[in-house]
Amino acid sequence: MRKLYALTAICLALWFGGWAQRPIMPSQDYLQHQFAPIAGDPYLLEGWVRGKVESRNPFFANDSLWYNYDLVSQKLVATVDHVKDYIADSREFQSITFYLSNTILTLEHVPAINDKDLFFELVKSDHGYSLYKHVWDAIRGKRYMEWNTYYILFPTPDGNIVKLNVLDKRLIQRAFALSPDSKKVADYFAQRKDDYPNEYFLRKLLEYLNE
Repeated sequence: MRKLYALTAICLALWFGGWAQRPIMPSQDYLQHQFAPIAGDPYLLEGWVRGKVESRNPFFANDSLWYNYDLVSQKLVATVDHVKDYIADSREFQSITFYLSNTILTLEHVPAINDKDLFFELVKSDHGYSLYKHVWDAIRGKRYMEWNTYYILFPTPDGNIVKLNVLDKRLIQRAFALSPDSKKVADYFAQRKDDYPNEYFLRKLLEYLNE
């Protein structure tokens, strides 16, 4: 899912002085860190894209904004001119939806998991199982490395949360060992015994359980 596709600055700075402003020279790649020769970059998208932010902050009502997301700092980046960007702490908003040419990506707070991180919504259900993914970058050696963690939210009244740092069939089955749907999980695994346990495999499992 990674690296898919990125009133004046003075007014913005006056309106929202609490935002950290980071000038970027027009001659430079506007989505590259200026301070270190590290391979890759920490951004979710390959360029600025339009988006919709759920927030009480009137800053986000500006239709001229373009967005990206920094996977290292876990902060939203916005610009109006592709020259200067403004950084928003995740506490400033509830969710951000990025509009790409052929897909839509949503990052949101999920209090049931924690109040700090933002998560990709993979499967969302009010009465069944939900699946979220947390993505972040960290510097390893001289390059950015991406890390994924998956969270399965069980339906109420159980409300159990299972965290998966790796997608392994044994770990996934073990997560449902005490679930009333364990037999259905076993059936799904039997039907897909030759399938690799990737994100698609896990997402389709939860959709199958929610049927």
